[in-house]
Amino acid sequence: MKFLIAIILIFSVIFAFWKTRNRKQTLMPIERELEQFKVKNSYITNILVSGLMHHEFDRALSEGFVTHISHFQLRRQPTHPSDPSAVAIYTGRFKIGYVPVRHVQKIAEELDRGDHFGITLSGYYPYKIIFEQLELRLTNQTLQSSLSQPAF
Repeated sequence: MKFLIAIILIFSVIFAFWKTRNRKQTLMPIERELEQFKVKNSYITNILVSGLMHHEFDRALSEGFVTHISHFQLRRQPTHPSDPSAVAIYTGRFKIGYVPVRHVQKIAEELDRGDHFGITLSGYYPYKIIFEQLELRLTNQTLQSSLSQPAF
């Protein structure tokens, strides 16, 4: 009897998994497009700031410049010795770090094009295993507003 219950339970789990997996494949074309748009949001990028320990992050933090209401700025640094597409991150008068290499090319191109960014603090993780991390959410406001305008 216990064996029969176990078999029924296993088959019900497999059936439930199969049913949810097949549902995603049977979405209508407009639903698929909306689902991709929700995931994509090409104008939003979350980054972990590079080089916190090499710049003025500690001073900015101790003087209250790193909070959920802080104003962050991106500044291109084309004369940077090792990366001509470098983008520095400032809060107040303090340079706290750089946009990481993974995202710098795209963001540098958008800044050079004249796009404007809204930057908010997503997370501060002071007790990570190796070093503290600061996560920022970059929203390309120029691209966001162009996507939200109706096409004629």
